[in-house]
Amino acid sequence: MQSLIRLKRITLLGFKNYIRNGWLSTAATLMLTLTLLIITIFIVFNLIISSAINFAKEKIDISIYFNDRVAEEQIKDIQLKLQVRNDVLGVDYIDKNTAYKIFQGLPIKDEIKILVNPEDNILPRSLKIKIKDPDSVQNLTDFFNTESFQNKIDYISTKDNQAVIDRLVNMIKFSRWIGIMVSGLFFVIALIVIFNTIRLTIYARREEIEIMQLVGASWEFIRIPFLVEAFFYSLLATVLSSLILFIGFRIIKSFQNFSALMGNRPPL
Repeated sequence: MQSLIRLKRITLLGFKNYIRNGWLSTAATLMLTLTLLIITIFIVFNLIISSAINFAKEKIDISIYFNDRVAEEQIKDIQLKLQVRNDVLGVDYIDKNTAYKIFQGLPIKDEIKILVNPEDNILPRSLKIKIKDPDSVQNLTDFFNTESFQNKIDYISTKDNQAVIDRLVNMIKFSRWIGIMVSGLFFVIALIVIFNTIRLTIYARREEIEIMQLVGASWEFIRIPFLVEAFFYSLLATVLSSLILFIGFRIIKSFQNFSALMGNRPPL
């Protein structure tokens, strides 16, 4: 019971010190709020970039086009071998009829579409491979460039989009590196802000601390109130930054809804 009373007194003393050091407490809270805002905004921005990159990764696939000499059983056997690979999400077999339907649905001129007909279908059969990671594109390309596939495959689609894949891989690596570096930097900044704020508070009240030592106050009674002040700095800064972010997101959402409404508005 006595320990609880002692803790209550120390906590109240820390709160009173926070209120008493008005300008210093306000400056420290605002600095910490700004730091938390920057960290949170960067985290949200990094999540948006990661979502966009993941969306782009899902769109990356490899198409393997086979010549007409390859039997359908051989293609399906290759499909089964690919499906058990760890770097492959799924494999779809596109036969000539499916390829014809896809070709007819392309946004091209009818003069070109009539060159291909179901009776004399010159479109190749293919395997459409969904990959887990862009880094595995090269492994699959090397797999199909082996001697056993030389007389079976006419074309591999990675030759067209290799530049896009390489750019995406570099972007993923760069965003991860930047995310780790910047998050660590702002975390260190937040710690420095709190540490220096406590140091300034101790320096501003050095005479009061000396008096407390002279009258026999314990080290816990002197030190813990500063920790309580640091807790109030962090708590208030967290509340303020969360409130600002909430209001900011609501304003952005309102502008988006307004823009969508104006975009659907009929012309005058």
